[in-house]
Amino acid sequence: MIDVQYFHQQFLLAAERLTAQLLDEGDYERALEVTYKTLGEDPLWESAYRAQMTIFHKMGRSSMVREVYKQCHDLFRQQMDSDVSPATVELYEGLIGRGERFRGSLTTRKPHQEIQSTLYILHCGLR
Repeated sequence: MIDVQYFHQQFLLAAERLTAQLLDEGDYERALEVTYKTLGEDPLWESAYRAQMTIFHKMGRSSMVREVYKQCHDLFRQQMDSDVSPATVELYEGLIGRGERFRGSLTTRKPHQEIQSTLYILHCGLR
């Protein structure tokens, strides 16, 4: 029997790596697209919100950084009756408090094509 939870987790991790790769390449629109798909699969995948904040910051859209943080914060309060992680708070405060572009890393990298292939395989396995 296929462990759906395992494939779900692997899909989310692969999406996270792909987002980081696209961000490193400066392909912000595609990186955002991946984060939206990720949150469609799991609205509580907090690292996708952090990626969105980073991307919007790099795009110079600080109002969207605030909006994404608020959305994440409110969802965690409503769904889990908890706060966002300290990593999310720290990133948010760092992005809003700085004038320069954030240069933090999201995760370790894999070759772009390998990540896309993994995402496709995992996504098909979830259906």
